[in-house]
Amino acid sequence: MLSLTGTVSCVNRQTEPQTGSPSPSLLRVLHHSSESASEAAPDLKGRVSLVITSPPYHNAIDYQQHAADSSKNYRQRTNINYANDYLPLMTRIWDEAWEMLKPGGHLVINAGTVLDEGCHYPLPQDLLQQALGSRNWKFIRTVVWFKVTAGVKRAGSVIQHPLPDYWSYNIMTEHIQVLRKPGKSKLNRRDTPAEWWESVWDLAPVPPGQVDHPAPYPEDLPHRFIRMLTQPDEWVMDPFNGAGATTKAAIDLGRRAIGFDISEKYVAIGKSRASEESSVRRSQLLVEPVHAPLFVPGRSRGKTRHGAGLATRRGARHE
Repeated sequence: MLSLTGTVSCVNRQTEPQTGSPSPSLLRVLHHSSESASEAAPDLKGRVSLVITSPPYHNAIDYQQHAADSSKNYRQRTNINYANDYLPLMTRIWDEAWEMLKPGGHLVINAGTVLDEGCHYPLPQDLLQQALGSRNWKFIRTVVWFKVTAGVKRAGSVIQHPLPDYWSYNIMTEHIQVLRKPGKSKLNRRDTPAEWWESVWDLAPVPPGQVDHPAPYPEDLPHRFIRMLTQPDEWVMDPFNGAGATTKAAIDLGRRAIGFDISEKYVAIGKSRASEESSVRRSQLLVEPVHAPLFVPGRSRGKTRHGAGLATRRGARHE
């Protein structure tokens, strides 16, 4: 749960005496496809407050190879047909998310464009279109995740390819689509930073080798949405739980969590990670109130939409 300053504190966490892990009443990581999530967890149908995930791409990583032996090449780009197989599979997952969510619950999908044989597929937009065409989701917004570092290499060089078409831009962003199932929802604006409600987030990706998974997303990402869109003791679900960032963040924040994965290895990782230390950056955990007498706007650097305040600071005096 969160204190008034936004720091994480685990209160009344029930654990298994043998393992120290959260009890099944708080955490379920299931070796099961989320295509039938409502059958695997029928008691949670219509009770989940947030479904958040980053789905696998159709061509980028062989997860079975990585789970079997991560020392071998798992970036084999074995793929399924994007339009005929992959997108319909994703639609079935979002339909199950609809069944699991309570009225007013949110679906959050993180994805980037997909590079395949020199072409970029607009995966975030395709996933959004598929979801909206299947159920009566209400589109809330897109958050652009600027990854700060990392990206796909630039193709060629000016010397090798002097013509303009040699260039291939780095994939430095991903898109987070936020949808809501019709119904009343309760947002948590009181103890979340104002910048989290903006449409661009600067978050560094997970450093290589930190997590035993080929494509983990930073725990900071689900941490933010869980704090923004849920309340303590509510259920959070990840249909592609992978390395367990979502379920870990949910448990740390005093929520209940359910994750699905078809790999036994990643199921085990998701379960064990829940009892480990949080990897959320400390700056993301703190929400420090600024009292009016201590807030003095600095000199404006120029015209801004909201006026002066670009160099705000505590206790400063006007120059």
